[in-house]
Amino acid sequence: MYEDTFILIQLTGALVQDHESQLRLGSIFTMVSYAVIMVISYMYFNEEQMLHAIWATLNMTKIISFPILERFEYVVIFSWFLVVLPTVCLPVWSVGRSLEILFNVKPKNSLLIVSIIIYSSVFFIKGRISINMLNKLVGTLGLYFIYIYIPFLFVINYIISKIQRHFSSKAL
Repeated sequence: MYEDTFILIQLTGALVQDHESQLRLGSIFTMVSYAVIMVISYMYFNEEQMLHAIWATLNMTKIISFPILERFEYVVIFSWFLVVLPTVCLPVWSVGRSLEILFNVKPKNSLLIVSIIIYSSVFFIKGRISINMLNKLVGTLGLYFIYIYIPFLFVINYIISKIQRHFSSKAL
């Protein structure tokens, strides 16, 4: 979740300046929502229940009842959709923007390509075991990306800038 915002800010640079407040508000809303739900879930469930609950947040909302609204879970699912939506849209937009910058593809086409790839990849995920494997793979790749790839790029960029400065100072 947090690396999406980091990648987005690094990728877009000047384009984000116009919508910087909206980006911050969306990220803050998502992080605060996750934190509040996490704290409430830790207060409601014990450790053993948390280990075995698949949809702990949804199980927690089953105790809420209103006389008019019989299935409150539907409201929670829709409101959770509003929390998950930014974490899906930001990476999709950043990949589409990367395709536009790197391969000179129109934004409409790059977004269509990314959306088709994501939609078709859903059909390969069957059951809870493949979801867990995907979560583990994405977590491992994100760990390598944040702690190995980005520092590697920083070091390479630093070395290249030092070499360019060295040769430009000799030319003067």
